[in-house]
Amino acid sequence: MSQRKLLLAKLSLIVAVPVLIFGYAAGPIPYVTGDPKDPLVNGAVSTCNQAGCHVGTSVNGGGGKVQINLPGGATYVPGQAQTISVIISDPAQKAWGFELTVRFLADNTQAGDLASVDSTTFVQCADGSIKGKGCTPQFNTQFVQQTAPKLGSGSGTFTFNWTPPATSSGTVILYVAGNAANDDGQPTGDHIYTTSVQLTPASTTPTPTVTGVTNGASNQSTIGANTYVQIYGQNLSTSSGLGWGAAFTTNSNGTSSMPTSLAGTSVTLGGTPAYVEYVSPGQVNVVTPNVVGNNIPVIVTVNNTASAAFSVTMLPQAAAFFEWCPPTTDCDKYLIAQHSADYSNVGKVNLFPSLPANFTTPAAPGETILLYGTGFGPTSPQIAAGIQTDKVYYLTPTPTATLGSSPATVVFGGLVPPFSQVYQFNITIPANMPAGDWPLVVTANGATSYSGMITVN
Repeated sequence: MSQRKLLLAKLSLIVAVPVLIFGYAAGPIPYVTGDPKDPLVNGAVSTCNQAGCHVGTSVNGGGGKVQINLPGGATYVPGQAQTISVIISDPAQKAWGFELTVRFLADNTQAGDLASVDSTTFVQCADGSIKGKGCTPQFNTQFVQQTAPKLGSGSGTFTFNWTPPATSSGTVILYVAGNAANDDGQPTGDHIYTTSVQLTPASTTPTPTVTGVTNGASNQSTIGANTYVQIYGQNLSTSSGLGWGAAFTTNSNGTSSMPTSLAGTSVTLGGTPAYVEYVSPGQVNVVTPNVVGNNIPVIVTVNNTASAAFSVTMLPQAAAFFEWCPPTTDCDKYLIAQHSADYSNVGKVNLFPSLPANFTTPAAPGETILLYGTGFGPTSPQIAAGIQTDKVYYLTPTPTATLGSSPATVVFGGLVPPFSQVYQFNITIPANMPAGDWPLVVTANGATSYSGMITVN
């Protein structure tokens, strides 16, 4: 058995044995990478200098350095192998060696798997056994190091592979100690250098892309503050389709706040978080924050991966009523409305071909109907930002309306519970209104809504 293997066979933990004053040409013992969480040798963090392998020089005091070259920079892809190089440089030295380990930052346990790519390196386990024969669970920490000193003036480079863990991934840290030796066969006059590098998992989430932003009620490009908005694109969510449901949070005053993130998807407008109502890969619905201006950037972030900015103009108000969308050319033509007497649906007969013909029925002259909209502006009192509507908030002064060219009476307009930023309007159809499809327009806070049709008969 070689001198080195005989020594390793006697070592169970390096903290339990005296320091041995000679060099390890065929590679150092484990735990000499400078990891401050590893066992101490003679009360100091071990880098082979303190362990007694090479003596006479303080760590990082010899005028050289050790570097870790990583193809992925400061990130890694879980489960994807990468080739790492360790470079030790010192203008006064002629022989080179190293030891490197990779640990999870959180608990300092082994992170991934080290492997040699050529005969210049090998990997050993924490008990000194060769990793190729298998590390036991008790001693599964791995150390890659030189098989023999690499000779040459000025610098030496060693290359090996590291495969990150495929699961349980987190921030990892690579510790390395490099030896720049003078090749005189003695343990003195050699220089020890250390460094460490932290790596975080690279995002495996495809980059979201925003291709369009429209009013959530009218589907037009006019959008504004505190308004339902639809965002279209690709990779906008990892969920196949999810509404905010139980995602509201309860405040100390008893109100509930709308969520600003849903299934890992969040949205900002001008840097201010929006309230996320629905997410899917191709569409995200939000209630916009109180942001007004030109060239406002809309950014969708999915699991920390952000889209490029999509610029929009945000108005103080973008009033519109929600519209029926049957799978016909009538989509977005007729306003969603209900008969106030029984809450059945207002619309032309057979609006939805696959549903019963009377799923929607026309409004009658003199009847009061209920409609629902977004973006109609401030109320009295003003509702707190981001909360689910907790009481009635009135639009004041009372809005005005026309149906066709005829004035229609607005009995009520405002926010009502339990909806969030959804305005309800109670509007009376003029008593002398002729039969037909008529455009309804409401003016509130000085702004006029996008028109849609109401069927009267």
